[in-house]
Amino acid sequence: MLSPELSYAGIDNTWGFVIGYLGIYRVEGILYTSILQLLSTRAFSDTELIEFFKKEFVLPHVLHAITTLSRQGYIIRGADFIRGKYLLREEIPLPVLPSDFIISCHSDLDDVDAERAYQDALLRDEIWLPVVYGAGHTFAGPFFSRRSGLCLACLSWRVKQNRSVLNWIVGHTKNAVPMPLYVPVSLVTSVNAGIVDLVASYGSSGDKMIAVDTLGKAVVHLLKRRPECVVCGDPLLVTRQMYEPFSICDTGYANAPGYRTVMPAATWEKMKHHINPVAGVLSELRAIAGETSMHAHGAVYPDTPVKDKPEANEFYKSAFGKGYSALASKVSALCESIERRSARYRGDEPVFKASLEELDPYAIAPHAIQHFHATQLLQPDATHALGPVPLPLTDGQVMNWLPAWSLRDQERRYIPAEAVLYGLPWPENNRVAIFESNGLSAGNTREEAILQGVLELIERDATAIWWFNGLKRPAFNIDIMGEHGWFHTALQQLTAAGWSVHFLDLTIDTVTPVVAAAGYFEGGFLVGYGCHFDPRTAIIRSLTELIQIRALMKPVIPPAGLNTDYLYPSANAKVIQFESYDFTRPPVVSEMCTEGITRLARLGIDTIIVDCTRPDIGLPVIKVFAPGLRAFRPRFGSGRLYEIPVTAGLTDKILTYSAMNPLWMTPQPYHPGEIR
Repeated sequence: MLSPELSYAGIDNTWGFVIGYLGIYRVEGILYTSILQLLSTRAFSDTELIEFFKKEFVLPHVLHAITTLSRQGYIIRGADFIRGKYLLREEIPLPVLPSDFIISCHSDLDDVDAERAYQDALLRDEIWLPVVYGAGHTFAGPFFSRRSGLCLACLSWRVKQNRSVLNWIVGHTKNAVPMPLYVPVSLVTSVNAGIVDLVASYGSSGDKMIAVDTLGKAVVHLLKRRPECVVCGDPLLVTRQMYEPFSICDTGYANAPGYRTVMPAATWEKMKHHINPVAGVLSELRAIAGETSMHAHGAVYPDTPVKDKPEANEFYKSAFGKGYSALASKVSALCESIERRSARYRGDEPVFKASLEELDPYAIAPHAIQHFHATQLLQPDATHALGPVPLPLTDGQVMNWLPAWSLRDQERRYIPAEAVLYGLPWPENNRVAIFESNGLSAGNTREEAILQGVLELIERDATAIWWFNGLKRPAFNIDIMGEHGWFHTALQQLTAAGWSVHFLDLTIDTVTPVVAAAGYFEGGFLVGYGCHFDPRTAIIRSLTELIQIRALMKPVIPPAGLNTDYLYPSANAKVIQFESYDFTRPPVVSEMCTEGITRLARLGIDTIIVDCTRPDIGLPVIKVFAPGLRAFRPRFGSGRLYEIPVTAGLTDKILTYSAMNPLWMTPQPYHPGEIR
């Protein structure tokens, strides 16, 4: 029989989902799905299942499928069903609360009964506590009343954003998801104990909920109101924010590590409530590197795919963080998750339609920021790791736009919406621009986010020009690190683990220090990158990124015969001096931000921003564009990628399209037969 606390939602006869109260689990294979679909109708014994399927499948396969589904806990034998361990949904007991509290149980906050209970509580000036035993999640709270900091729509919206699998099932099948008939007594016990704790803390420290984790433990989470809520807030807030002109303002001294305006501990305390598997920005955050002094963290956040048949790993995405302390690494992963979630289409952005010609001269054409070669547009599969490719833009073609702002010229710009947001509700194969995270950055202030975005664009540009041209570059002088304790300890630990690390100077005409930390291990390599006005910070960033990448993937072993001399420092390579920045006085983020914009402007490059900050998250997120600078993808269109190596004196002649380095700079399996 199907396990009593589970149900099954079939998509077709080859795959479907097992629905539980603490998760939704994908199942593939026609035999497995057929067994689950059959058990959804009634209980069958093993003998009956074998008899039912033996005509279509061989006996060993049937036995193996039954054993596998049993081991995963999806099916049980009837004799193992102990009624005392389960309650029918209508039998769920709720704790007795004080007389001014109302409590009710639901399968979804969108239930008519839930909305009615909420409105009744407001009408009667009572305190209402919702309890949800739902598809994939179980939670209780917060308390709703006339004095609540948030409304039911605030919570419902947050919960929906985290139901990536459920959203996809409902959106693609147009059917209600079947709920399990029974609830485990152990789950009810955990929820009710959490409710008692919620009641005891009512009135202190903001609005709280409990969410039951995958281990069955009720965990308390802080909730906040959504300023852009369509019911209790201003739904036009994001539109006004994106259209707002922006000028760099004095943000005070950048005394925190990495020249941030706030210490990592303060950012963590302000943002950690967003780690919430039911109603948060990310559902999980954990360490992925275990060595002393080597810190890297990974975060998981939900994302609803738009494909008709997404892969299993497309319902959740990962973000990663690095730093030379565990806390800095955690904050880095948290902020990267926020960056990515902030760039996901929600529907309240001021997207509008127009042609490039209609918006001239204020519109930025897709090719000005994405740099695909004409051959790549026609033959996208011929370039290894190219990624998604847009359709060629035709004259007068109407496309989707978002407002942007030029920091160099202090005037309006327009950017293709597809280059700013992902998860857009129109087909991917009908887009003229492609989303990428290049230049997307979070910060404690908008100026801090802009600075980090500008530095990332400068870093990626210098890296792409070095890598795809296979340029020999000099060693970066690491003597400037002096007695930096963490730096030397981390290098010693890498050496003890069998790694050798060289630091390359990739600085080019943007005159801002760019460093590559190239690590070598048993014939393979990994590379981390860093960029900052302070060369020591650039070195630290490159090493922390190498440590992060090392925790995520194996070293790449180049194919035999492929020239990799550029991965090693060259004593004969030309040194391009970076422009010094005055660090003899306390650094100010706004001044560094202006400096970055100025350095690009001297090259004729504009700095354009789109404010992607989500008011309900509260951390500034900016998407920075610098038309002309190159990204890390192997996009071989004309421009700086070909010109700068010659004009900067790094090589004698411009490479041809076909001579560009076929090995992508971000490690991925490489097979020579895939290349052109």
